[in-house]
Amino acid sequence: MHRSSMQRFALALSGLTGWRRMGTAFLAGAVSVASMAPLHLWPVLLVTFPVFVWLLDGCYARDGISRRSLLAAAGTGWAFGFGFFLAGLYWIGQAFLVEAEIFAWLMPFAVILMPAGLALFFALAAAMAGPLWRPGPARVIALAVAIAISEWLRGNMLTGFPWNAPGYALTASDAMMQWASVFGVYSLNLLAVLIFAAPASAWGPGLAGTVSPVKRFGFLFLMLFLLAGGGAWGKWRLQNATVSFVDGVSLRIVQPNIAQEEKWKPENRAAIFQRLMEISRKGEPGARIDGVTHLLWPESALPFLLEETPGALNAIAAMLPEGSTLITGAARAERDVDAATGLTKRRDIFNSLFVLDDKARILSKYDKAHLVPFG
Repeated sequence: MHRSSMQRFALALSGLTGWRRMGTAFLAGAVSVASMAPLHLWPVLLVTFPVFVWLLDGCYARDGISRRSLLAAAGTGWAFGFGFFLAGLYWIGQAFLVEAEIFAWLMPFAVILMPAGLALFFALAAAMAGPLWRPGPARVIALAVAIAISEWLRGNMLTGFPWNAPGYALTASDAMMQWASVFGVYSLNLLAVLIFAAPASAWGPGLAGTVSPVKRFGFLFLMLFLLAGGGAWGKWRLQNATVSFVDGVSLRIVQPNIAQEEKWKPENRAAIFQRLMEISRKGEPGARIDGVTHLLWPESALPFLLEETPGALNAIAAMLPEGSTLITGAARAERDVDAATGLTKRRDIFNSLFVLDDKARILSKYDKAHLVPFG
């Protein structure tokens, strides 16, 4: 597109109202998720973030900074965020398909209501940027700062849920990922919006006669240079990194690939444990895994309470060679026992990590404290 076409496109978007504005914002938010893992199509943000800015232009250009314009901007921000989180959090519904006959009916509420709630952070950012909304780069900077603040709040409020932060788009490759070593993930949110929304600094309503072409296009080229320069620096950093190895360490990582809907059926417990043991032994029944210093099993690998299953501990001890360690995920129970009757009054279950020595003695354990929603 040549410049006049881009300007017409920006003006057309800023002129949208009502459901057309909300629908376009929703679409832009949903498409933005393609910039995240596993697709990592981060260039889409060079389209979707400017679209978001131009839609907000329509909110603020019409009425200036007023209650009406702030509400319109918040609504537009909410629609963008709703599309973004609805497309990015579809996987939450998978939890309701384990024992689907009991929980499946709750899935539509979870996959809709949670994105709708998280979208309020984008609504907040869109409204926060309003008082500083000016033609040219100023409004891009205002939105970037507002989103950086709202993303920090999302990552910390109500235990926090920093899933698919915009800054993750700048970690699409090993080279780009090096930015995080300097700025940290929350600062990457600021950088990401500055870079990907930069095209909106060059085109949009109210620019003619108010913002010089040097300022408009200078900011855009500066951000593109920052993107290219950051990637080049990251590649240089990796090429010049010092790599060191620890002698005498031999890892074996096991992934049994058990379907979630099968994992927690009581009748499958023995078979799942045997599968873990067989893969760990590389299909040699009864063999020790000689030469392995650290055996790693995945999160919640064992579908039973490891501490309360002596048979499993004995089998693990028979498999591990002297001096080796098993690191595995498993459930752990903490019981509140009535002193008078000896009966369990309450049992709390934790998603835990265990470290066992070659005698299957538990050396250490860690309880996961921050679970994903509906996990």
